[in-house]
Amino acid sequence: MGTGLLKIQAFSGNYALPVEGAKVVISRDGHIEAFLVTDSRGATPYIKLESPNKDNSLEPYSGDREEKYRGDIYAEGFYPLKNLYISLVGGTSSLLSVNLIPSYDGGGKND
Repeated sequence: MGTGLLKIQAFSGNYALPVEGAKVVISRDGHIEAFLVTDSRGATPYIKLESPNKDNSLEPYSGDREEKYRGDIYAEGFYPLKNLYISLVGGTSSLLSVNLIPSYDGGGKND
């Protein structure tokens, strides 16, 4: 088993404006693996997560090729993004950019 790197970027306005302070929860099999908050650029730091070695992805029938994680993103004033499918391969870096939609009813905290 290896590790893969994951970074999340949260934007609004069709990926034009970064969303600072978005809460990001990364989980696997119902267990929270990481809790992150976006910075002024709308980005989390890269985090290391367990994932199969990338050599497995090159050979047929070589076992697990990826590790599957779930992402949930919450930001005040925006609709939450839930159940994002995140696939990681060991020895690689992944960047997930998301576009948050403003909630005009003042919701978004825990909707």
